[in-house]
Amino acid sequence: MFDSSGIASPSRTQSTRATRTLLGVLLLIGIATRLRQYFSGRSLWLDEYTLALNVIERTFSGFFDPLAFEQRAPVGFLFAERAAVLLLGSSEYALRLVPLIAGIAALILFLAVGKRCVSPTALVVSFALFAICGPAIYYSSEVKQYSSDTAVALLLFALALRPLDHGLSPRRTAVLGLTGAVAIWCSHPAVFVLAGIGATFLFVFLRRGDRKSFWRAALAGTIWVGSFSVSWATLLRQAAADETLHRFWAEYRSFMPLPPRTWSDALWFPENAFAIFANPVGPGSGFAASAFAGLALMSFLTACAVGFERRDRLWLLLSPIPLALLASGFGKYPFQGRLLLFLVPSALLTIGEGVGCLRTSQWPAGRASGNILIALLLLLSAREGLRPQTKYEVRPLLAHIKQHAVPGDLIYGYGGYRSLALQYYLPRLGFDIRNYVKGIDPPKKASALVQDLERLRGHRVWIVFPNLPEDEVFLFRLDAMGPRLELARRPGASAFLYDLRKASAECIDRPRIAELSEVAGAGGR
Repeated sequence: MFDSSGIASPSRTQSTRATRTLLGVLLLIGIATRLRQYFSGRSLWLDEYTLALNVIERTFSGFFDPLAFEQRAPVGFLFAERAAVLLLGSSEYALRLVPLIAGIAALILFLAVGKRCVSPTALVVSFALFAICGPAIYYSSEVKQYSSDTAVALLLFALALRPLDHGLSPRRTAVLGLTGAVAIWCSHPAVFVLAGIGATFLFVFLRRGDRKSFWRAALAGTIWVGSFSVSWATLLRQAAADETLHRFWAEYRSFMPLPPRTWSDALWFPENAFAIFANPVGPGSGFAASAFAGLALMSFLTACAVGFERRDRLWLLLSPIPLALLASGFGKYPFQGRLLLFLVPSALLTIGEGVGCLRTSQWPAGRASGNILIALLLLLSAREGLRPQTKYEVRPLLAHIKQHAVPGDLIYGYGGYRSLALQYYLPRLGFDIRNYVKGIDPPKKASALVQDLERLRGHRVWIVFPNLPEDEVFLFRLDAMGPRLELARRPGASAFLYDLRKASAECIDRPRIAELSEVAGAGGR
């Protein structure tokens, strides 16, 4: 960096300036992509509006009780969401403001961590990938805690890096201890990050013979353990014991086999590694995600083998992974998808270091190959990351109904609690909530359906399927009751208008329902 006279080399200074400029441009791109997704105005979907209803309808003290609709979120995140609602109202923009702020903060914290961990080339590559990372962009505007999980993890890494170089002073011990204690209440996976930081500290300080820092690290760890113990006793134990959620994630093979007993169990590890590099590290789904995962995994393993001039940086960044895996093996934390968004910065920094190793290798074609690899990774990531994503567009569907409905029309939400989007949107779009009929879950017995359909007889009814596929058998039964007047569809949501004003009780009696079910079933087969 300096010549023999102690003056900075002009070429190196220019290179540093160019790198800073490029990082600044990438930061603006990252902010722009997150703002674009935020202002795209997509409707809330199932997980969002069920959590939103908890936030809107509860007080701060109510967040210490189990949330309704099988939702789980850290109490600190819920407090921030509730504060946003009280200050700004309960619109989608207000509800998504906290994740957006966390997503933008994560960009800034990524730079702070990356500058101390990887080479300039690796930082540019990894930060570019983070700026256009589809899952990181999407969850920066979703009413869930995954964006703030990422920001909290990066904040803890940022606070840990200076002590890793210079040891733990009393002041740094206090800051890290108290910040970690609060982080546990704001982010569930913060416990893995803190445990990884603590283990790295103890190992590094013991190896260096820095006894003061070793015992100060132990003191900070004691504070974290105390905070986690209180959190576990008051909140987390119930969530960890939720059999419904456990079964849901088990169906997706989200828990590490511990120990692996079969060939299928052994395959869980490479399959999950590949899947994680496709989503959330990669663009999400499709061919682009699969291709990205293959290239990224190769770069990641290269960095683990020969990258990182300071190996303690690698240990620090990757230390939460085995701890999250262990929790997964005990069935306490699913190791999959969005729940691992907090690991994305660590993975991308390692991938960037792997690409940097290739570019600076002694292999004659190394630099050209590294540049091609960078271009492919960015192209595959940008293909999905730069496009605003949607899921279930309930709001524009209800706006269509509002435009075409007549006074007295009922709105029937099919799917039980899955139709709670209507409970959120109807008052905000000016509907009379008294005309809303909350449907039951698809019943196993015809008698339950008979009773539910009886409520609709004598009315024009809009049958709305939000966040759910259309039930053809159910619609077939309605066709027997009255004419279908209109069909409206939006991405992930649909509505059918029926005129049931002349429907008689005989139309929905049990024998008729059974007969229609058999006919519909035969037709479907």
